[in-house]
This record gives sequence, structure tokens and C-alpha cells, in this order.
Amino acid sequence: MAISRRAKRTLRRGLIKVAEPFYRLEKQLYADNLLSISESLLPDFLCIGAMKAGTTWLHENLRCHPEIYLPERKESYFFSYRFYTRSLRRYSQRFAEGAGQVKGEITPGYGTLPVERIRSIRSILPDVNLIFLLRDPIHRSWSEACMNLVAKKNRSHEDVTKQEFLDYFSSERCQKRSDYLAILDNWLSVFPRDRLFLGLYEDIDSSPRELFKAILAHLGVSADIDMSDFPLTKVIVPVYESDGGVHRGSSSEGHIPTNNLLPAEFRDYLTQRYADQVRVLQDRYGVPTERWGHATT
Repeated sequence: MAISRRAKRTLRRGLIKVAEPFYRLEKQLYADNLLSISESLLPDFLCIGAMKAGTTWLHENLRCHPEIYLPERKESYFFSYRFYTRSLRRYSQRFAEGAGQVKGEITPGYGTLPVERIRSIRSILPDVNLIFLLRDPIHRSWSEACMNLVAKKNRSHEDVTKQEFLDYFSSERCQKRSDYLAILDNWLSVFPRDRLFLGLYEDIDSSPRELFKAILAHLGVSADIDMSDFPLTKVIVPVYESDGGVHRGSSSEGHIPTNNLLPAEFRDYLTQRYADQVRVLQDRYGVPTERWGHATT
């Protein structure tokens, strides 16, 4: 007798719930060095965000580097709420083909993890390197809203009301993803500063090769390689799967699309919302927020 997809999902959830205590024990054994992390081929670096800040571009370019291994599917969300109940050994299978290479994962959702989960990550991956790409929070918020209210729903901008956009901008999920101060404060309360590379999305347009080489230096791999086939100057658009994950990106020649579609009323609203944070980012973490222009006024 055939089993329906819904029944399979229910059965899977039940099995995961039963196995959850064992998976948590497994993670603790790794954290206590009672199981070998080195044999499990876990990642050497994590890109933790930000969402809509060029992480798909980074994924497609890092996959071209001969010393680096990234799974074809970009985001796993293993350390997030959705999949943390799964086996660490199963997670390590994603990197099984990367033996002898610098292995990594790019999941922008990791940026907003709570401190307790970040501590758990460091207990399992004590030497992991981190990458965080920042984007002008005004345009990042606008891009995210367009993705979720327009692109994913096959609507035009004109079909979305002003109130829908405003409600999205003020939603907890959107604000958390643009709250770079909270993200950096949380991660740097657990990891040393030299483990975290901060880069600007805007450099993907203005100086992509320089940005990419700086990231390679942070990861400890060679930048003295032929990059003629790397999509450094291409626009990489995420391709979403049915479960919401990102499989790969599609690319086209050109520069990052301009933000001309951002209405002035939304720009003013978001500028006011993030003005204080933008100023503190410069003082606390040396982020060159003056590059964002209007966001600092």
C-alpha cells in the first residue's frame, strides 16, 4: 500500500522526535572530545549571512576554487532550529567529498542564532572561520521584502500595497536580519574577532576581485590562481527549492541591479529606522558605513 507524502512527513517527524535525545548526546560527545571531529569532515568555515547580501555570489565563486569544497546545495540550516535535532554524523556526510580541501557551508540564517546556539557551534567547531557580508540595511530590507512579497508569490511591485511593505519592514524576521549590531555582538561574544571576516555587499559591484581575494586570505587558501572562469563579475540570482532552501544560483553578465525601484517614502522610513544602528556599526566594529551614503544621514 502506497504511503501518502503527508503520512511520510508525519512519520519522519515522529522518528526525529524519538531520536532527538540521542542526537543531542552525540553533539555533547563531540564537544567533550569523546568522539573525533576530525574524522567527521566537518566544515572549516561558515558564512553566516547576511540574507540578501551576496552570499549566493560567494557560494558560486568559492565552489570554483580548487582548494575549497562546498556542497552543491548552498544552505543546510543544520545549526538552526529546523534541523538541529539531526545527527552530526549525518551532517558531516555533506562534506564527505571534500577530504583534503577547506570545507565550508553558507547559510545566511545562522546570523540570527541565539548566543546559546552559537556557543554550541563553537564547542563542536572550535577553530571554524566565519564570514559575514553586510549590506546597507535599507536596501537589504527592501530586497528581502521584494523577494518574499513579489518574486516568490509571482506578483508585480504594483500588486503589493504600501501597508504590506510597511508591515514586512516592521516584522520581527526582517528587523532581526538587518540588526547587524545584535548579530555581531552575539557572535563576537563567543568567537574571537580574528575568526570573523566582515565584507560589504557593495564591493561585489565595485571591486569583486579584491573582496574575493580578501575572503580567500581569511580562509587561508591561495589567491594566486587563474580566476578567469570565476563568476566574479556576474549577477548571481538564487534558485529556490520547494522546501525554501537554495540549491544553486543562476548567473548573468552585468552589475548588481540598482535600487531605483525603492520608493522614496520607503527609503525615508527605513533610513530613520536604521540610522542609529548604522552610526554605531562604524564606531564599534569599524564597518565603513559611509559607503552606504544616505543611510548615514
